[in-house]
Amino acid sequence: MKKRNIVLIIILTAVLTLTLNVFLGGYIRAKISQIPQLARFDFFNSEAPIVITRREVVRADDGTDVIDAINSAKAKMAAVVAVSNGQTVRTGNAISITSDGSFVTTSTAFAAPQAATYAVILSDGRIAPVEERLVDPATDLVFFKANVDNVAVASFGSSKELNVGQRVVMIEQTLKDFTPIATPVFVSVAQHDTYEQEYEANKPSRTYGIENVTYAVSGAALVTLSGDIVGMSDAHRLIAGDIMKRSISLYLADELKRPDFGFAYDLISPVRGKLLGLPEGVRVLRVAGSSAADKAGLQGNDIITAIGEQKVVGDVSFEEILENYKIGETIPFTITRGQKTLILNLTPTELK
Repeated sequence: MKKRNIVLIIILTAVLTLTLNVFLGGYIRAKISQIPQLARFDFFNSEAPIVITRREVVRADDGTDVIDAINSAKAKMAAVVAVSNGQTVRTGNAISITSDGSFVTTSTAFAAPQAATYAVILSDGRIAPVEERLVDPATDLVFFKANVDNVAVASFGSSKELNVGQRVVMIEQTLKDFTPIATPVFVSVAQHDTYEQEYEANKPSRTYGIENVTYAVSGAALVTLSGDIVGMSDAHRLIAGDIMKRSISLYLADELKRPDFGFAYDLISPVRGKLLGLPEGVRVLRVAGSSAADKAGLQGNDIITAIGEQKVVGDVSFEEILENYKIGETIPFTITRGQKTLILNLTPTELK
């Protein structure tokens, strides 16, 4: 082969390789970087991480975004402190939901034995006693007031919209120079109702997974890189941001009363239904005695296939359907019992 032809082939190969790397290399690295087990090692992060959304591939300055998220969140978080017998101990964190001193945390933040009083300490050093605690019986979130004003208010994002591989930050406020502890983590499981899990109809518990994290102090916040709160730790589990948003809206509307349905259930997907010989829907596992479900005639092994006009199939969240109904409202449940289809009217009482 002539020397000229060899040179031409080398040049064409170099151009083709460069073109493929520019137009496809980033995408391929992006796909690989979204695998949580690999993403945390930053093998494919020579410049900045590549984030894949439903519509586009975006390169973001991850280090700067994490710092910005921390700085944005810390002004909206406070430490909860128990004071007793001349001692103080940080028992949890809280998140600001109004500028005039309303906060949300979890019940475990107020679990200190023999605590005389509780106080809240803001990131700017202001201290105020905790007042007017109110517990959401469905979620164990606790709302309280403190005599402070001009407090930065947190924004809450949709936890349902989180994608597997998305980076978020677990943040907890400390008392040492009010410098937060931050742990960047990845979403490992998207939010959904789990088919193999048992649920209580009274207590919404849908959530998502984050990889390799020990749940922090009660009230620690999970924050997106855009600064939105999408979850809170109660030291044992993660309370999803969507559940928090619903609870906060009820509290701010002075309507923090929850319906008591009175039954436990699991989900029957099309696949499980074929394996078990059951229709798709929600299977009743237990009915509490003298509950609304009991009085309506609901029984164990009934399959709920619709509530009102809403069919309980596909990707529809049963928890979200139940959240549409209020105390004292008569709710028609369509159920399958053996070979029969029945409609039972359930009227929930107030959850205590």
